[in-house]
Amino acid sequence: MSVYKSVEKQTIYDVCLQTYGSLDLLNKLITENSIDSIDIDIISGTSFIWDEKLVIDQKRNQTLTDSNIIMATKL
Repeated sequence: MSVYKSVEKQTIYDVCLQTYGSLDLLNKLITENSIDSIDIDIISGTSFIWDEKLVIDQKRNQTLTDSNIIMATKL
């Protein structure tokens, strides 16, 4: 398991895409982090645990990491 720290303006969807690379594992992310609702207001620096072995596309994940690209779509 790894720990991901959120950044400003991220939603739970952004965190899921940033970590797993797909929304297919959104329920797993929510369950493992004891999140009550997808409407959670994420504060910058919030820690999320996730399983790096379940990343949907390892190459895409590595590209995001290497390029310092962060998903942050909240208005």
